[in-house]
Amino acid sequence: MLSGSYSINDIWGVGLRGEFLSDPDGAYLGHVADTNLITATLTIDMNLGKYAVFRLDNRMDFATEGDGFSKGRGETQDFQITSTLGVVFKTN
Repeated sequence: MLSGSYSINDIWGVGLRGEFLSDPDGAYLGHVADTNLITATLTIDMNLGKYAVFRLDNRMDFATEGDGFSKGRGETQDFQITSTLGVVFKTN
C-alpha cells in the first residue's frame, strides 16, 4: 500500500491511496485464480468543524487476469468503480 494526503486549507483536503494484492489461489475473487488486484482510491475531505469530517471516497479496482467483478445479471468484468459518502466524527 502506498498513500498520501494533502490539506489544501482548513476546510478541504485530498488523499490518494494505491494498493496491490497478489491472489494466486483465487481466495479473494473466488472463481478467478492466479490474478492480482490493483486498487486506486481518491478521497476528498471537507472539515465540518473540530469534530466532524465529510468524506467522499472514489475507488477503482482492477483484476489483472479474468473478470472478477460483477457487471450485472450474470455478467462480469475486470474492474469496478465504487464511491462511498460518509461523515466521520472525532472525539479528540
